[in-house]
Amino acid sequence: MRRTLTGGLVTAMLALVACTGGAGGGEGDDPGPPSPTGMGTATATAPPGEGSPTAPTPTEEPAGSALVGVWTIDLQDKLRALLAPYGGVPAGLSCRGAENLLFGEDGAFLATLNGRCRFLDKSGSVQGEQAGEFRDQGDAFVLHHVVGRLSGEIQGIAVPLAAWDTTTRPVPYRVDGDELTITVAMPGGARVELVYRAA
Repeated sequence: MRRTLTGGLVTAMLALVACTGGAGGGEGDDPGPPSPTGMGTATATAPPGEGSPTAPTPTEEPAGSALVGVWTIDLQDKLRALLAPYGGVPAGLSCRGAENLLFGEDGAFLATLNGRCRFLDKSGSVQGEQAGEFRDQGDAFVLHHVVGRLSGEIQGIAVPLAAWDTTTRPVPYRVDGDELTITVAMPGGARVELVYRAA
């Protein structure tokens, strides 16, 4: 039987990958618990080109979108930002690696995650790809048709990860030079800013 992480570590790992059931939302919105859609575990992930998700053909072109390009964030920085409203990163939990977001001129969206997380004396990989399409609304973006999975495991213990395919609301953003700041709505109504840098 597969064991599942509980308590603060589940919260930490749910926060690690991204929007929990939607980002942004209206004032006072509570997105509730993360949607199970797109969550899971992975003991192996196919390398790019071997079973990796492929973005569908976008239906609209984001002409002149400030999002176009590749943006990256360090996993520990992301974890620290997402867990700040809940007392910070639990002792003994650390992650190395990066998440990259690609916004294409043709409206294609690709998120990749590659790293390792350690909790006390256990460690495991966190990895995967999700692809879809995006529409830029000027101060927010909306994702559509996102497929694939971002997930991980620490020595046989399933680590559930929220993922971009659960994002159903517009995601507020701003671009300032080589920084992309995304506002993420968390369970309980907290909002955090994730700062990605141009790759």
